Amino acid sequence: MPRTLILLFFFLLSHLLYSQCPVGNINLYNQNDVEDYITNFGTCEIIDGDLIIGNEVIDISGLTSLKRIEGSLRILYSDVTSVSNFGLLEFIGGDFEVKENKNLTIIEGLNLLQTISGTLQIHANFGGLNAIQGFDSLSNIGTNFIINFNPPLQTISGFNNLTNVSGWMSIANNDNLLSIPNFHNLITVGDALSISSNDGLIEINGFNFLETIGGDLLMENSSLISIQGFTSLKEVDRSFSISGDFSFPLRLISIPQFNALEIIGAGFEINYT
Repeated sequence: MPRTLILLFFFLLSHLLYSQCPVGNINLYNQNDVEDYITNFGTCEIIDGDLIIGNEVIDISGLTSLKRIEGSLRILYSDVTSVSNFGLLEFIGGDFEVKENKNLTIIEGLNLLQTISGTLQIHANFGGLNAIQGFDSLSNIGTNFIINFNPPLQTISGFNNLTNVSGWMSIANNDNLLSIPNFHNLITVGDALSISSNDGLIEINGFNFLETIGGDLLMENSSLISIQGFTSLKEVDRSFSISGDFSFPLRLISIPQFNALEIIGAGFEINYT
């Protein structure tokens, strides 16, 4: 019995030492910072502050163990080509921001992520970002959902279990965007819903469980031909606006009947259809 306890003690001690985590915010501004973190904390599962990945970082493929980030995860101005190493990540207590990463071509592999308590913001990736996919377990975004100003972006897919966005939801100014998810499980958007200025977007089809938009509803895209879905939408607390391109006033040929809609809190307009 004593020998068993001793072995158990050393096993637990070695496991604790091996999986130790740093305290506070983690700033990885260059590749040496990343390598040092992997050497010292490579098996860490929980960061109790922010994780910032900065402008001189090339490769984060070795950061594979994280399950929770109590603060924000920000990947900013870096040279990383992939974020699929965050495949075990389940929780972000702050924001998840991906901004101006010129070599990042696809955002994928975050299929266990369930909650972002702050804002999801993927914006201003002017390099080669052409696809966003996955996020299959994500059910709640505590603040805003923003995918804006990514000129090369062509497809957004996934988000199959997203039920709530507490703030505003914006998919806008993605010049080459061709398709977006149907968001069929989304029930509530706490502020505005804007799908606008995506010049390549031809169809919006989905949002069939969406009941409430706490701000404006804006859909204005110059190539848009068809809007379908929104069969459960009951309430838009501010303005309701659907518009085609004034240069092509007959381009938008199909919109929903919005039979469930009961409340519009401010203006109502359907233009250039």
